[in-house]
Amino acid sequence: LLTASLLDLVRKGFVKQEDENTFTVVHTETDYDHEHEGILIQWLFKEVGQDGVFRLADLERYTKGEKNAQKYYKRFTDWQNSLQKEIQKHQLTEKLTKQRTLIALSSVLLLPFTVIYGIYELYAFMVLAIVLFIGLLLFAGVYSPRTMKGHQIKNDWSEFQSKYDDMDLKAWEDLRS
Repeated sequence: LLTASLLDLVRKGFVKQEDENTFTVVHTETDYDHEHEGILIQWLFKEVGQDGVFRLADLERYTKGEKNAQKYYKRFTDWQNSLQKEIQKHQLTEKLTKQRTLIALSSVLLLPFTVIYGIYELYAFMVLAIVLFIGLLLFAGVYSPRTMKGHQIKNDWSEFQSKYDDMDLKAWEDLRS
């Protein structure tokens, strides 16, 4: 995720890629398109890197020092939280609160059967009812389908990932513009 974000900064022109492992910040105190871009530039180019230059070796060196572990985790968490806010702002998934509540409540209907199966020593059915109960609760808790925009972005990323390994320099340069 860090790599993709760094390459996105290169694509937008905020960062210049000197070679495969070296990046130089171009715009340090500019208004970025998103908050997470500013956090990433501040973190990688001012804290991890030196003088606006970031090398992948800098990150390895930075993460090896135990004194930096807490700072690294905090900055990484701040950046991830900012990314999550950005994703939520664009509403790429549907909430479906009513459906999720209905599924969670319907799972409760399995509880009496679980007890009855236990009383009559039908342990296989009891275990199956427990598994279904837990499965329905998990489904209700995590089910959040993508919107049309979310599906489009997911498909674009999947296509990019499948072509990335075979991409030549010219195709990569075309992506940047």
